[in-house]
Amino acid sequence: MSSIDKQFGHMLPTTVVGSYPTKNVKEALIDQIKAGVEYISTGQVCMYGKNMTQPFFEAMGGVKVISLLEKEVPILEKISPKKDISDTHIIDEINQAQKVLSEFRNNKEGIEVSIKGIITGPSTIMWDIPPFGLGSYQSHEDLLDDLSEVLVVVAKEMIKRGTSFIQIDEPIFSRHPELANSGAKAISTICEKINAKVVALHVCGELNRSLFEKLASISGVDILDHEFSEFQSNFDVIEREILVKMDKNVGLGVINRSRQYIESIESVKRLIKRGISEYGADRIIIDPDCGLRTLPREVAKEKLRVMVQATREIRKESGFM
Repeated sequence: MSSIDKQFGHMLPTTVVGSYPTKNVKEALIDQIKAGVEYISTGQVCMYGKNMTQPFFEAMGGVKVISLLEKEVPILEKISPKKDISDTHIIDEINQAQKVLSEFRNNKEGIEVSIKGIITGPSTIMWDIPPFGLGSYQSHEDLLDDLSEVLVVVAKEMIKRGTSFIQIDEPIFSRHPELANSGAKAISTICEKINAKVVALHVCGELNRSLFEKLASISGVDILDHEFSEFQSNFDVIEREILVKMDKNVGLGVINRSRQYIESIESVKRLIKRGISEYGADRIIIDPDCGLRTLPREVAKEKLRVMVQATREIRKESGFM
């Protein structure tokens, strides 16, 4: 497998997990760029005020969304990808982001920046569909297969628009690890069909050993992205030996996403140094624990700045620059 250096061009690249506290794509991008983040997101602004699955129903045929108790609820028939998803909010965000990024590059300011495409995983989407909304689906496996086909189309559309780095979000796995058994096959299918340069799998929360081993076994995933700031116990679960055996790298979450305090540069550097000690600098990419949407915008901006500054200091001290 390619090392982080070969995949990204240098050691300890920085990225974000996804969501950001603004309803404006340009604001989200500019904040990330000014903080110095290299692989940035659209801020997932179309999910603002919604959950992380609802925007993906726009890309599906065979689904009707109804309002129930002030919540949008999907009712399924037989789902399939829509022939044209260019007008969905998810793809529109990518278009907006690339336009902003083009303006940024034309001004020849700062660092080299790329957009990361982020999709909610099939198991997490499935979990958000109530039992009465499953329609003709008799098994979770059949539903996962069809959801995967929709997400393949979405990811390919993102790649077509310049996002060669794709992240699949499956937060449901840490709350319901048993879903990873059937979910692993669906994720492998997506990875196999989209032909992305790099694929990360983000699972937030605290892991156990069996879940980590299952995630590490998923073919096509290059990076396992997890929380190490809030859940430092993950250092004890994720082992370099298994990462090497299964050809996986680690997304090292070093910024707390749920508390408003600003980490010190030294505290972030300690986490990065521990990550290097545990897994090697050639196997880690630096990011926050999870999306930052629940934080005030000014706090999120400063947290990202601290993360980038800590990473740059480690690179310089370690001779990676």
